[in-house]
Amino acid sequence: MKKTKLLTCLVSLTALTTLVGCNETSYKEGVAISFTDANGKVTNYTTKELFEDYQASSSTASSDFDKIKEILIRKYYQDPSRAGDLSLLKSSAQTKVDGIKNQAETNAKNNGTSYATELEALLDGENVDNVEELYQKKLYEVESDKFNTDYQSDTNLVKMRDGKDADGNWIYKDGVADQTGLQSGSFVYGPGDVKFVDQNGDGKIDGGKGTVEDHGDLKVIGNALPRFEYALRLGAAWKGFDIDVFLQGVGQRKLWTTGSLFIPMAQSNLGVYDHQLSYNKYVVDANGNITGWEINQDNDYPNMY
Repeated sequence: MKKTKLLTCLVSLTALTTLVGCNETSYKEGVAISFTDANGKVTNYTTKELFEDYQASSSTASSDFDKIKEILIRKYYQDPSRAGDLSLLKSSAQTKVDGIKNQAETNAKNNGTSYATELEALLDGENVDNVEELYQKKLYEVESDKFNTDYQSDTNLVKMRDGKDADGNWIYKDGVADQTGLQSGSFVYGPGDVKFVDQNGDGKIDGGKGTVEDHGDLKVIGNALPRFEYALRLGAAWKGFDIDVFLQGVGQRKLWTTGSLFIPMAQSNLGVYDHQLSYNKYVVDANGNITGWEINQDNDYPNMY
């Protein structure tokens, strides 16, 4: 396949668009790209793998992004679990190659030229140097077509666009415990909402069976009942004058304090305090549709519902 050598350097591991031209090729150990397919299967690619494949690739792609995309799609179908798909794709690619060979024979008969001459002309039209490169080009074409059809389906595009599943629940990032069990009514946990700690590591937030043996992610963080209660009375009288002192108190009591001072709009007839304006917010358009989020980890409160 005709190649144009393109040297790149890695400016950032977080985005493909940060690949820029420079005078040397370098890599850094570690995962550069993590790809999740429609079935949730995760494949990680290190920077070393990408650059080694890049330098060895015979791609005709005209941009850095297309080049990397070709590497990822080819590796996607090289996975042993997709051997059946790859076999069919190879057969389809070979059929396309055979079609071009047959066309070269037909052209040679019609033009009174040799098969080699006509085949070379067709290879030039495909921008490749030989039949093997033609086969690799056709293989990637059918791989790319299948990938776009299977992965970029309407259902998956909706998931990628909205970030929600068919039931309207947000699709959690890997490592974030599922909180759908705490939802009620029309409320669903989403971007900017509080995230609870997965105490038992089972990937979901709940109270288990509600027993001492199985209490799920519940953890004792306080006790509304007073640990100590005390009272003390002191009194004295002298020549018609008296004084009494009565002291009463509670020693250690932990509880979730309510009220508008602590929870914004806990009572709708009270105002909002200045510090309560520090919370994660939805970005809403004129039609009331949520178009984005303003999320800051330094805010005092999560998203308001």
